[in-house]
Amino acid sequence: MSNPTFHSASSRLILLDLPWHRPGDPRVPLGHASLLAALRGSEGLIDVESLVIPVTGQTTASVVLEQLRGVLQARPCTNNVLGLGVYCWNEHLVGELLRRLREERLFARVIAGGPQITFAPGALETLYPGVDAFVRGAGEQVLSEIVLGAARTPMAGVHWAGGAPRDGIANAILGELPSPWLTGVLTPSAGAVVRWESHRGCRYRCRFCQHASPSIPRPSSGVGRKDDLPQRLQAELALFTSAKVSKINVLDPLFNESPHALSVLRFLQGLDYRGRLSLQCRAETCTAEFLSAAAGLNTTIEIGIQSVHSDECAAAGRRNDLPSIERTIEGALALGLDVEASLIYGLPLQTLTSFGQSVDWCLARRIPTVKAFPLLLLRGTRLAAELDRWGYPPIDHPMQEAIYSATYSERDWVQMQAIAERLRATEGRHPLDLCDSLKAVQNSASNDDGGAQ
Repeated sequence: MSNPTFHSASSRLILLDLPWHRPGDPRVPLGHASLLAALRGSEGLIDVESLVIPVTGQTTASVVLEQLRGVLQARPCTNNVLGLGVYCWNEHLVGELLRRLREERLFARVIAGGPQITFAPGALETLYPGVDAFVRGAGEQVLSEIVLGAARTPMAGVHWAGGAPRDGIANAILGELPSPWLTGVLTPSAGAVVRWESHRGCRYRCRFCQHASPSIPRPSSGVGRKDDLPQRLQAELALFTSAKVSKINVLDPLFNESPHALSVLRFLQGLDYRGRLSLQCRAETCTAEFLSAAAGLNTTIEIGIQSVHSDECAAAGRRNDLPSIERTIEGALALGLDVEASLIYGLPLQTLTSFGQSVDWCLARRIPTVKAFPLLLLRGTRLAAELDRWGYPPIDHPMQEAIYSATYSERDWVQMQAIAERLRATEGRHPLDLCDSLKAVQNSASNDDGGAQ
């Protein structure tokens, strides 16, 4: 199947994205657009076409194959290469798609990347038969090298099927990459919600998070730094402001720890940006200077608390400083900032009672929006490798939820799920007795059915 090179005029890369699409999400995901911008910026050497097919209940391998055939037939080419992103939400689809592709032999080479590749243990070609090259890590620069270079050339972060396993992660410096916004791959419009990044990576090692994989290099902390804002970021923010977008969702895992955080906020103030700004932050490192700068804009601060119990946090690899978190919450609310806090249910050592206490802690501090998410035992995370230690269920799904453990039952988990749903239904107006009132209803229902388990 392999050809020696792919930079002839008769070669073409089909970049396929199978995203999880929610209401309000952009049609083309930012990561896909960033790959397209890098590939199209390769001095015109790469002929690349984009195909984005959201994964829904009706998306099957046959549906994807039909659209792939349509692309291939619309403009025939003698040497087609497929680039495919593999995520936990599309893995079931990818497996069947690869089987069908092997049968039909539509592509000279298949290249796969994405989190399910980056964090996969063991032999990738066993997990994904039919894939010729695997990219671990950022794909913008290395994907171009694979397509343009000689077959099976050793590259950092690239594993060739059948070859010796290789360590390392492919990296890309954000500021040196072509911008999908400035190159026209993505176009902001008035009233639109855009996704944007100023900095990649996270320096923490939470056991439930794929960002915390030991193979992923840790970025240095940007807390307290006041770097000059790179020209690319300035131009993108100016573009969003002039287009009058309604909201900028910043995808940095912890925006306040970006070396550009203060510069971004002050630059947007100077532009008189009027839309909303959503920032994911580490509460303990939100300085008074940062909060003050954020208050000069229409800003939502999203903070991950996960749990208020030190034993649960320690088991999950997360160290929370509750007094510091509380000071940040008080300071942000006093400045008029919108605050969102997130919790996780299903953590190691957690119980139904302890989860309710974490919810109550947040409600007592009048946080306007408290969200709770189920723990997912994702590939490559440390908790996914410690199922027996915590009594978690076997993993039989790429998005496996921790529906029971040694410290809570499946019935407890269902009640925690109900609390999370009640939080969702009351965002902006949470009752202080949310957990107690919900438990009373559930206890009543339990008594009515005779306490059936």
